[in-house]
Amino acid sequence: ATAQEAYFYDNPTYTTNLTALNVPLASGGTITLGTVNGTGWAAKVTHPQALPIECAMFLGGVPALAPATTEGLLACQ
Repeated sequence: ATAQEAYFYDNPTYTTNLTALNVPLASGGTITLGTVNGTGWAAKVTHPQALPIECAMFLGGVPALAPATTEGLLACQ
């Protein structure tokens, strides 16, 4: 969330380029982006050592990725 908002501050849009976000992940961790547009984004994070737990978050007028259900709140299941 912090990386997307920092990117938005510098470029008045959100990005689908994970390299541009410069987010360090633990070895094996993945970020899956859902809808990303000029007004919002959705993302899910997984790690093999945490399976079957997944965490997701979304902001703006985009569809949520499960298990996120409330805008701006990280949800894990």
